[in-house]
Amino acid sequence: MCEMFAYSGEKKQLNSYLNNFFCHSEQHPHGWGMAIGYNVEKEPLKANDSAYLKSRLENAVEESELIAHIRDATVGSINYLNTHPFIKVDKFNNRYVLTHNGTIKKCKKLDQYKSIQTGTTDSERIAEMLIDKINKLDYHPSFEEKFCIIEDLIFEITENNENKLNLFIYDGQYLYVHCNSKTSLHLLKKDNGVYIATKPVSEEDWTEFPLNSLIAYKNGKCIKKGTRHNNLWIPEIEVKV
Repeated sequence: MCEMFAYSGEKKQLNSYLNNFFCHSEQHPHGWGMAIGYNVEKEPLKANDSAYLKSRLENAVEESELIAHIRDATVGSINYLNTHPFIKVDKFNNRYVLTHNGTIKKCKKLDQYKSIQTGTTDSERIAEMLIDKINKLDYHPSFEEKFCIIEDLIFEITENNENKLNLFIYDGQYLYVHCNSKTSLHLLKKDNGVYIATKPVSEEDWTEFPLNSLIAYKNGKCIKKGTRHNNLWIPEIEVKV
């Protein structure tokens, strides 16, 4: 499976966390990516083999909002179009950055987006589904409305307990996070902000991220926690393809 890392908070140098995170690429060799705000940098190769990333991390990475991803491919070939993060634009010209850890084994509602996605991953289809839901509105959605749209999307995709849906979504203001798999996402709260990672990337006091609820952060603060669902992913059902 993949690994993800996110930070939301005061502007902070993140190099030590990123270096530790990208070192996990030996087990996740099929691509790396990093989104700083809407600026997405990614390559379809192992992070440890990337001369660009090595050079990038030799300089200070000081950011207030960041998402990173390393891929262990389960669905979709190894190429740039299938490398996370994905960035999509709605009809209101708002952009959304998405990364996903998990495999969608069965969700017919996602199949309709195969014809419009640029790559072949189930993760990108989740992003397309989000944009489609927003585009059906006749007006620019508020934060509360976007939260409900993302929450409904999560309920629809996870309703059969067969789909692992660990998600980061960033809309330019808020970081939305969801996890429905035990011990597969961890949280570190500090005075300057929150750090979220598949596996702890420091020796600090990380805790398991809350399960089965969408949570939104802004500037490192928890702004809203959604309704808890019962769609916990059942590991025995996963099949790697």
